[in-house]
Amino acid sequence: MIDFLVRVRCLVYNHASCIEDALRGFCLQETSFPFVCNILDDASDDGGQEIIERFVRQNFDLEDETTAKVEETDAYRLLYAHHRLNKNCYFAVFLLKYNHYKNNIPKWPYLMEWKDVKYVAVCEGDDYWIDSHKLQKQVDYLEEHPGCSFCGTNGIVLWENGEQPPYFFNNVHKSHIIKPEELIGHWLFPTASLLYRKEVGLTKVGGPIKTYGSDQVLALIGLSLGDVYAMSDVTCVYRRDSSNASGFTNTVKKK
Repeated sequence: MIDFLVRVRCLVYNHASCIEDALRGFCLQETSFPFVCNILDDASDDGGQEIIERFVRQNFDLEDETTAKVEETDAYRLLYAHHRLNKNCYFAVFLLKYNHYKNNIPKWPYLMEWKDVKYVAVCEGDDYWIDSHKLQKQVDYLEEHPGCSFCGTNGIVLWENGEQPPYFFNNVHKSHIIKPEELIGHWLFPTASLLYRKEVGLTKVGGPIKTYGSDQVLALIGLSLGDVYAMSDVTCVYRRDSSNASGFTNTVKKK
């Protein structure tokens, strides 16, 4: 079993038009450590699963008997392999055969084989990374600052319909340790920018905090466990359309 330092969580549903951008962003990461991308497609019906499998077969070594794994059950098809050129990049792809979200079936059990990591990064299937050193920079900071539990960056907001020109996600133009008031009531970091110690994702919460979005909850948990670091680097693209516009109040137009 590979001793992965980072696990990338990527949930996918009907992202056929843009999923390859996310997959390429993972493969472009230049790191000094191995990382695994857990990609879960929740029974997309737009042809996205075929796109993902074709990408994996073109770019990953599924013939390497020492590492590769192809498995099929009534619930999923698994493709696990390392990249042909980027030897630190591994994909563990679950192509689910029926929609777990609609059937209220948890997806986390599929990730248990790769749970023993130090850090977790997040990128949904419709967003993507544009900085090939994103993971390395964030891990380097958290390794050098053991009191820091969570790191987010800036990003670019991209309207898919071209309704608005691209603009920055937040006001973070200088890297710094976040103050509590910067997080309370604000969606500060694009989802695809997040990297945190695994303990953040394992912490259970209740009460009023559930009224926040999942990204805000993770950041607030990170704040309760240590420092939250805002990195000014622009590392990712957040796609936006009219269906995900609610609550998006703290973006800054790109000048």
